Amino acid sequence: MNFEIIELTREQEQAISEIENAVFSVPFQREQIKFSLNDKKHKKLFGVLFEDKLVGYIEMQEILGEAEVNRMAVLSSFRGKQLGKELLARGLEFAKERNCEICFLEVRKNNSVARNLYESFGFEPVGERKDYYTLPTDDAIIYKKFLR
Repeated sequence: MNFEIIELTREQEQAISEIENAVFSVPFQREQIKFSLNDKKHKKLFGVLFEDKLVGYIEMQEILGEAEVNRMAVLSSFRGKQLGKELLARGLEFAKERNCEICFLEVRKNNSVARNLYESFGFEPVGERKDYYTLPTDDAIIYKKFLR
């Protein structure tokens, strides 16, 4: 299978929304997606294409030398193909390009697949937010990774 990582633009807004609705129990609304795509100063979204179809994406944010993975999703039918790994690698590359010293993210405590991915990149758990997620209720684990 041939996949391509691209920088996302307003042209992919609908496709991002479709991924949000397919993957998350509480998806970002179109206005949130539009805001992220328009915030060129602090945010960058990258997507993975398969046969010209967006099948996953990552939203990165950079503020004052700190990066954050705001969102990452891959359609269920494309999981297990290392696409999350490729997206995260590209997101961290963006953070390094912006001279970030550290990167943070939050993940559901019960999402062992995602946690294993983040830990394989050197992210370390540094905190927990009780009942942070809804539908279903779950704690958030806060991770950080030093980039330098």
